[in-house]
Order: sequence, then structure tokens, then C-alpha cells
Amino acid sequence: MFFYASIVKIIVSIAIRKAQNIKKRIRNFPIFAPMRGTITIPVSDTNRLAVQLTRWAKKERYAIVLQSNEYDYKNEFQNSLRNYEVLAAFGAEEVICPEQDSLNNLKLQIDKHDWLFGYLGYDLKNELENLTSSNFDGLHFSNLLFFRPRVVFAVSDNTLSIHYLKKRYNRQTAGSLYDAIMAAPEVDGNNDAQIKVESRFSKDEYLSTIRGVLQHIQRGDIYEMNLCQEFYAQNCKINPYETYNSLNTISPTPFSAFGKFYDKFLLCASPERYITKRTDKVISQPIKGTCKRGATEGENLKLIESLKNDPKERSENIMIADLVRNDLSRIAVKGSVNVDELCGVYPFKQVNQMVSTVSCSVN
Repeated sequence: MFFYASIVKIIVSIAIRKAQNIKKRIRNFPIFAPMRGTITIPVSDTNRLAVQLTRWAKKERYAIVLQSNEYDYKNEFQNSLRNYEVLAAFGAEEVICPEQDSLNNLKLQIDKHDWLFGYLGYDLKNELENLTSSNFDGLHFSNLLFFRPRVVFAVSDNTLSIHYLKKRYNRQTAGSLYDAIMAAPEVDGNNDAQIKVESRFSKDEYLSTIRGVLQHIQRGDIYEMNLCQEFYAQNCKINPYETYNSLNTISPTPFSAFGKFYDKFLLCASPERYITKRTDKVISQPIKGTCKRGATEGENLKLIESLKNDPKERSENIMIADLVRNDLSRIAVKGSVNVDELCGVYPFKQVNQMVSTVSCSVN
């Protein structure tokens, strides 16, 4: 199963930040603490733990494994935004998947001050704005789905905290669950040898759409368009658990994620933080501007410098940063929107990326 990368980035980034923000809320509401118990276990190899957690997901109907891959931004502020090396959730005590008024229904669940994991889809925009969508949907993900997990695994500073629902586990059974997870075998099943990947656009349709976008820009209807196309494969089989583990080995990013939602899977390797909220501060870090990694450190430093000074890449990044400023201004305390960093360049395993950081205060 194939997913358009930008969709995956938004879904997973929101899921990560939502889960982490809820954790902070739990600390502020001790009256709710009796719902869950916690045990802690020292961890020396977080990557192996994440691999085993992904394999264990096969036994659950709902599961999420989120990884930062301990990425070092070489920047104190950037590193301070990471709460966990690994964050995972298993089992759905409750599933939140409303067919309408989705965000208000989700807010009612958030107000219970417990862990929630899930995703927000692009077409939620149709509930916020006077918009409709008629794009072909071959995946049939719900616009919104969150679940309240029976058990959460959170790794920070080489310590694993297991937060379990007391009506489902106790300290002994939570510890036994950890032992079973670490002993789980590799998931059987290979990917099909031949998988044909196709585009929803023919070349002629793509070029025609580009011409239409240019006409809209020339008329002043819009000034920026992020035109997406879907690449898909049908009538094929993959092993999603081991495919994700392989993906994360090849491309370990700070926002890697595996999601299982009953009969649907989501595999993600993203370097982009879509949005996060810390106390009264909202932070977004859009990415525009990419170049390959150099074969040597010296070559890569030259490529980074070239990317930093590329007028086309800078103009795209500045444009998206301005768009985020505009979006945040709709919810921000007046005068609080700020560009904390403009066109910073950060190296990842496969590429170098130009990242801007925009923040605001909210009531």
C-alpha cells in the first residue's frame, strides 16, 4: 500500500504532538491518575525496542509506534522540542471516529485528559471552511480516527515507562507484556516480488493541470499551489510490519511512524514537524528546499551552503513560512506570531532540508 508523502507527514506529525501534549496534561490533572499505573524499565537499545514494538502490533487491531530515531539537530532549541525517543500505543479501549462535527467530538475526548493516538485527514478542512472534495479515494481512511490505548510505551533518557490501564493490567502483567514484546519473532510474510506502481495522473493530465494552476496564479486567484499526485499499487501484498522496519533502517527520520487502524496501515518516514503545542505556544516547522547529501562531510557542507543561498529554494521556503504565519494568526494572541528561524538547513541521512520555524502564543 502506498501513501502520498505529504499526507502521511501531516497525519503523523499531528498524532505525535497530540499524544505528547496529552501527556503533559495528565501531569497537570492528578485527579485522573488512578486510571493508569506506571512501571519503568531501563533501556539500552531504543532502536531494537521500536522494532519489537512494531512486530507486536500484528497482535493488535489498533497500534501506533512513533520514533524520533534520536536525531540530533545540533541545535538546543530544536532538540528541546523532542519529548520521547519512542512512543507507542496498543489496544483500543475506545475508538473515536465521528462521521460529522469531527473536531468538536475529538475535543470532548481530549477533555478527559488521557492518552489519545490517531490522525487527522486533509478533508477535515471541509468542516472548517466552505469547501468540498471530489478527488478519487482508493484508501478510504476516515477523516479523523483516534483511539484511547490500553497500554502506552514511552522512552525518554533511556528509560521506558509503561502506562497501563489498571482495569486491564497490573504491574506484573505489564512487565510480562514487555518480556513478550522483546521476545516476539520477525513477522512472517514477504512482499510481492513484482509490484507495479502507477500514477493517478497521465502525463497529459498532469501537464494540463499545471497549465490550469499557472492560469490561476496569473489571474491572481492564488499565489501558491501545492499540487499533489498519488502513486499507488493494486492487487499486491506487502508485509507492513517488516517493511516499516526496513524503511526506518534506510531512512531514519525524526518523525518516523507506523500506524495500524484495524484493516488499514500507515508507514511514514518524515523529517517535518507539522505542528506542536507546548503550554501556550504553538510551533510549526514547514520544509521547502531540498538537496542530496554529499558523499563526504566536506562535500555536504558545500551542498548545504549552496542550498542556503539558492534563490529559488529560499523563495519557496519564505513563501510557505509566510503562509504558516497567516494561518497561525487566525488563532494567535495578537502580535505574538514570530518567525524564530528562517531558512535553516539541517542534514538528514538521505538529504539536506531547508526548515523554517514559526510560532505564536494562544489563549
